[in-house]
Amino acid sequence: MTFTYPQILLLLFVHSHFVTSGTGKTLVAKAVATEYKLPFLSVKGPELLGSYVGESEANIREVFQMARDAAVSYRSAGVNGGGSAILFFDELDSLAPRRGEVGDGGGVMERVVATLLSELDSGGGNDNRNRATYVGDIDNADNEDTDATQTSPSIFVIGATNRPDLLDPSLLRPGRFDRKVYLGMAMTDDDRVTILSAQMRKYKFQNGVDASTVVRNMIQYVPKQLTGADLSAVASGALSRSLKRLCDEAEKEARILTEEKKRRKQQQQLLQQQERSEMDDGETLPLHTKGDESDVVDVVTVEEVLTSWDVERLEPVVTEEDLIKATHDVKPSVSNEELKKYEALKETFGA
Repeated sequence: MTFTYPQILLLLFVHSHFVTSGTGKTLVAKAVATEYKLPFLSVKGPELLGSYVGESEANIREVFQMARDAAVSYRSAGVNGGGSAILFFDELDSLAPRRGEVGDGGGVMERVVATLLSELDSGGGNDNRNRATYVGDIDNADNEDTDATQTSPSIFVIGATNRPDLLDPSLLRPGRFDRKVYLGMAMTDDDRVTILSAQMRKYKFQNGVDASTVVRNMIQYVPKQLTGADLSAVASGALSRSLKRLCDEAEKEARILTEEKKRRKQQQQLLQQQERSEMDDGETLPLHTKGDESDVVDVVTVEEVLTSWDVERLEPVVTEEDLIKATHDVKPSVSNEELKKYEALKETFGA
């Protein structure tokens, strides 16, 4: 509907905010970069895999070089934290699967993993190793201090995966991805209120109340086992309902204005007919003849209505009822069996 009415879409872009997916692995990596004011490079593992011999390995080396260049640029600009950068690999299991598995034709993935390990060990081109972290539904971060004045840049590497059991074991050795963090789901009402309120913090609510108040009043309707992506779907679902209500109001106003315009034109035609009758000695003349375009009324479009509204009226207003109804449309994307599996992986990898 927002593509049909771009006035509303433009307003949403102005008020839009970033919302996380899954359990928030990418958001955690971005938060680290923001907190320490470091350049952030994000790469999805499959994007680096090429179809030609040596292409994947070259792509990995290029990404690490881009991270080094970004770190050097920040240091040259005198930015706080300059001399370091964060390189984030999403879907790490696709880039560094366990070597020796059946199906690796030609040993391509073995060479890819070897290249990745080499880059992790080589650091920024000096004797120091990259500070590698590993995030996933298991993830990792190194807390060593960084000397921004060193000659070569330091690259902090963060990886994310939903399947740590598929990773090559050598990737998790000390000095590589040796710090692991398990990102589970929000299991308490307070956690769900915090996440959902953050995702809706820029929404406009009925009666001017804030997001946290509305969410806390209806949190009992939110299913217990929702990921960050599921909660995001609840937030966007509530916004969609408020948008539809806004569009319905605009369409209704357009119909009313069109009818009023039609009535005014009919009244004008009737007055003209009466005047013409008086001028022709009382002879009654037809209001119009077949094919006469005098009765055609310009339709007031929804776009014209939306254009006439001010910014405040264009902004959709979300109600508590919108949120409650949106929760009915969202089902947990992680089953109890899957949750147990992740908890078992957490214990296995010591996250």
